[in-house]
Amino acid sequence: MTLMKKPAPKPLPKPPAPPPGRRWLLAAMLCLLIASITWAVFEFIVWNRLPANLVGTWEVTDGPEVGSVVEFHRSGKMIGHVNQNGNLSLVRAMVRVEGNKLYSTTWHPTTGQEMTTEQTIQTMTARNLVLADKKGTVLNFRRVND
Repeated sequence: MTLMKKPAPKPLPKPPAPPPGRRWLLAAMLCLLIASITWAVFEFIVWNRLPANLVGTWEVTDGPEVGSVVEFHRSGKMIGHVNQNGNLSLVRAMVRVEGNKLYSTTWHPTTGQEMTTEQTIQTMTARNLVLADKKGTVLNFRRVND
């Protein structure tokens, strides 16, 4: 009796390669995802210049400028609608916090001269803010619901 060898099985055909456009689309989506994550890290962590408790809209409830409203942005920008002896004026400033000190830098509207003021943060909670300047003037703020 002679043994017959079985023929070797035929190799399976290779699956077709994905079209080149699909590879580019996948690479572009991956780059977009990485860019989005990088932007989010910088926007919400690195570029924050102010404490989270300070960011938002505050209204002066006690002090010489009662009724004034101040907006603090996490980028360090401040916009104030200030009541000065019954006259409402707009104040734009850049602010920074170092320890318990709040520094605000404003520019004179006509001369452009820069002026930085320092205030001491006496209280800063989610709802209340108390600032005092070097003259002893105290401003009490309450958070306006954003």
